[in-house]
Amino acid sequence: MIEQTSIHVYQPIITIGNFVQFGPQISIPAQDYPSNIDNSICLSINHQMEVLRGIYIFKNPEEVTGFLLSNKNLIKYLLEAPERIYRIFGSVHLYLELYQDPEEAFECLFIIVKTDLPPEEAINNLDRFDEEYWLNLGDEINNKLEVTVRPL
Repeated sequence: MIEQTSIHVYQPIITIGNFVQFGPQISIPAQDYPSNIDNSICLSINHQMEVLRGIYIFKNPEEVTGFLLSNKNLIKYLLEAPERIYRIFGSVHLYLELYQDPEEAFECLFIIVKTDLPPEEAINNLDRFDEEYWLNLGDEINNKLEVTVRPL
């Protein structure tokens, strides 16, 4: 069972009619959106996971979910990254995949950006994403979260 106590303040992307939009597939009724907290919403860990499932396709869902529950500090970066990815890459598909090497006792979650861009342009965009955002996170993600690109 997923605990209910963790919260994250997450900025909405846009308000459309009677809904507050949080990503390409996530919205909540405007009447459920607390307007008294400076246009932010506090999300329980359950809701955070629901939002992530709406943004990303989980390649190995049980493993990814278990990893995120053990590394909750990564969730805020997973919620922030899509806006920056879409700004640089345009329309892409986002996947989460957990890589595990039991011999090395190593686990790393990958954000996989699937794009139809030519390979050279995709790599250049990834370099730009790294320089403008990702590399500035440094120790905050502790080599537990990486971003890569793959063709559609």
